[in-house]
Parts: sequence; structure tokens; C-alpha cells
Amino acid sequence: MARGPQQPSYFPAPTTFLGLIANSLRLYRLAPRTMIFTFLTLGILEAVLRFLSAGIADAVSSESLDLAFGLVIPVVVAVTSGSLGVAIAGVVMADRLAGKATTAREVLRSGFEVREVLASGLFASIIALVLAVVLAPIILLTLVMFFGPPVVVHVIALEHDGLQPALSRARAMSKGNLARLVGILFAVALGTGLLHFMLTQVGFGLTDSLEEWAQGAIVLGFSIVVQAVLYPYVAAAGLIAYLDVRARFEDFGADDLRTERS
Repeated sequence: MARGPQQPSYFPAPTTFLGLIANSLRLYRLAPRTMIFTFLTLGILEAVLRFLSAGIADAVSSESLDLAFGLVIPVVVAVTSGSLGVAIAGVVMADRLAGKATTAREVLRSGFEVREVLASGLFASIIALVLAVVLAPIILLTLVMFFGPPVVVHVIALEHDGLQPALSRARAMSKGNLARLVGILFAVALGTGLLHFMLTQVGFGLTDSLEEWAQGAIVLGFSIVVQAVLYPYVAAAGLIAYLDVRARFEDFGADDLRTERS
């Protein structure tokens, strides 16, 4: 007999920092293959776009265009594609919490607000770029923190709001909890960024004897796989952050989620 979706016996909100860390892993385990495949696909697409951008940056002689194609566009592509992945994974995990087995393809075919999610990702990338002017190393290391942004993109994906209404609703729900929320997401992003960086350096070390082009190709492929494994955890943390502020704001619970996702 085929197994149905895992029916969790818990609802991960409201929560604490340690609760979010632990429950993010539990959510990850609800649909790992679907989420890893989603982020793997988006990672390959991102790599192609970044490769094209880097090629244009090398070809142009203008310093401003070199900055645009060498830094700005890669950040925009990374945050926007990451935001799309977080939104898709958020719907998949929310449905699993509600007792439904949903695939990424089914999410995209079920009225998923792709344009609004991409607009949210562009908005988040602008924030990241502005902050990177003064905090470049930290922002680039914790770039996953901007995927979404987490609460905003889940309002869009799960409540089917546009970007402007989602920003207003996220602001209202996060009132009084914004500093705590930012601190938690920063810690998750920093841990993820450091782990990704260290594993990538291991990849460079293991391929140091190869030709430069071969080493670059292998490390790039390895980096994409690492991202695909790590990013679902970031998506789970973002979903729990959304459920946490919503539970505190309007006493939203497991029964409400099941009703909403039915």
C-alpha cells in the first residue's frame, strides 16, 4: 500500500529560537526530495544566468557595467531565485503540515502567484544590495536571509496576496517581534552561509591538482548540490517564522492551517 503524506503531531508555532532550529529540521524531513529537487533546479538556472553575467562582465570595459554584471545582477538572480524556491517549499511544507502531499509542480499549477513572488524577490534583493554597500562581507555571507523576504513571501504564497498587501500584512504581524525575528533569521543564515563556504573550500582543496577550468566546473556543481541540500532548511525556518508571527498575531493554529489548505 502506498504511503500517504507524513502527518505531523505538532504545530511549530509559536516558538522560541531553539524551537525554530529543531522544528526546521523536522519540517525539512516532511518533503526532502521535493524541496532538494526544487532548489537543485533553481540552482542550475541561477548558475547559467550568473555564468552569462560573468561573461558579459569580462567582455565590457566600463567599470559601471562591470559592477552591474559582476555583482549586482548575480545578487539579484540569487535572491530572486532563492525567493521562488522558498515560496514553493513553503507551500509544500504547509500542505504537509495540513496532511496533504503536494509536489512543486502541483504548487505551480494551483494558482501560485509567480509574478508576485518574483517581485518580492526583487524587492528583497534591492534591500540586500543597499545593505551590502556598508556591510558587503556579512551580507554576502548571509544572503539567504533575504530570500523572500520570509514572512512577506509566505503571505503571498499561502494567503494569495499581492506584494503591496503582503508587505502591509507582514509589517502588522511582525509588530513587536521584528527584532527577534531578524535575529533568528540572521543566525540561521549565518550558520548556513558559513557551512556552505566551508564545504566549498573543501571542494577547492580536493580539486586543487586539476586544471583551473575543471576545478571551477566541479566546485560549481558541488556548490549547487550543497545549496540544494541546505536551502530547504532555510525555507523551513522562514515558514516557521511566518507561522510564529501569525500565531502570535491572530492565534493561528494547526486546525486553522488545515482549514486554509483544504
